[in-house]
Amino acid sequence: MDSPAGPLPPEDAEEMPIPSTLPDRRALVTQGLVWTGLLQVFLVGANFVSMIVLVRLLPPTEYGRAAAATGILALINCFNCSYFIAQALQLHEGEEPDWSAHWTAGFYIQLGLFIACNVIALACWMLPAYRPMAVLLHVASIGLLIDCPNQISLTRLRRDLDYRTLRLVQGVCTLVTVISSISLALAGAGAVALVVGSNASSFGAKMAATSALVALAELERISQSPQIRCAAFRLGYVNCSAGNVGSNGPSGNDWL
Repeated sequence: MDSPAGPLPPEDAEEMPIPSTLPDRRALVTQGLVWTGLLQVFLVGANFVSMIVLVRLLPPTEYGRAAAATGILALINCFNCSYFIAQALQLHEGEEPDWSAHWTAGFYIQLGLFIACNVIALACWMLPAYRPMAVLLHVASIGLLIDCPNQISLTRLRRDLDYRTLRLVQGVCTLVTVISSISLALAGAGAVALVVGSNASSFGAKMAATSALVALAELERISQSPQIRCAAFRLGYVNCSAGNVGSNGPSGNDWL
């Protein structure tokens, strides 16, 4: 029997499959495994080169000072904002986290850790036996303060399953750590070379590299929007008419 809107399909008609717009999870996981494997090979090689060079530049006492400061930092980092920001990974797909709340909470958490680290460093200045650690803790506190944007950017990459960008950032930070540690050791910085290389420089490089790569990915994403590309028509790069986007001269992404 026909309906006012037209003839009804037969009852035994097969339902048309709905095309999925979700990314292929299997391909993403495979890509993640490949990039993780490549990163591990690079980390082993970079750390081996760093160890061979640094053991010839730094005396054992400097390693002891750096290890003592690292132990205190490990205790402080038990309260790192990464544990709070990781809540964004527990949300369902399509449910956007409250990044503003993460920024606010992460900033205050890291600010508290920064103050705590400097308070411990001030206490070390008052104790002659621990005075050599004071400068190391002051330097390391900088890495604690700037770690909030780093953790948020890395969490966004993990949430988007962007393993390529994530592993590239980690590889760049490892390279910066090795170069900065060796350079400072050659300059006679001693244990400061180890702390700066593994904390302040690493955090700063990770934050900068992650922000840059995330910004590029976001720029590439919004460039596919018809509204954005139609706005570019005003600059003469893209031709838009009646809601359709067509190329005019250069290709659609050349205006970037």
